[in-house]
Amino acid sequence: MSKGTGKVSIGAGRDHPGKKLKVWLAQNALVLSVGLLLSMALYYPIVRDGLENLDSFCTAEPYWADQWEQIPYWETVQGRWGLRLCDALTAGMHPYFLTVLAVSVFYLLGTLLICDLLDIRSRYLRLVSAALVGCSQYVMNIQTYRYCSAAYAFSFFWRFWRPCWQAGGVEAWWQRGRSAFCFRWGFINAVWA
Repeated sequence: MSKGTGKVSIGAGRDHPGKKLKVWLAQNALVLSVGLLLSMALYYPIVRDGLENLDSFCTAEPYWADQWEQIPYWETVQGRWGLRLCDALTAGMHPYFLTVLAVSVFYLLGTLLICDLLDIRSRYLRLVSAALVGCSQYVMNIQTYRYCSAAYAFSFFWRFWRPCWQAGGVEAWWQRGRSAFCFRWGFINAVWA
């Protein structure tokens, strides 16, 4: 628990990680619900009308990163091996609704982790922060790249999960930090560098 606030942050204490996660999700349920409702209402036209950018429009399903005949292993050569992993986990399929939902959830969770790192405890400020990030123009643009948007959103979430995880203890920060960094970097190396 954070000092004197009665709130649980992901990395605080030595409790069982599953228990801390359940408590954290329960404390943030309202913010997550309202944020998800707002973002899904905003992105409903993407799902309803199948809106995508030209890259997505020209990309056939199932899509597997690195399988282009013209430029084989293009993503992996850039260090973005996580896109290939994400495609393997989804069998190369990126249905509109599930992709938009996953992207919205990952951006909302990442924003709440930022609030934890900045020690923002006000439910109102957490909701406003989640709405500003989850419904931003940037996220809306990412939503139209449906063949890679879930991987990009996961990398955003992972970027802030790592510091929250490390806040729980210093003794193993090196092992956790370097593995988390490598995992995150594989998803987004060329995008956020």
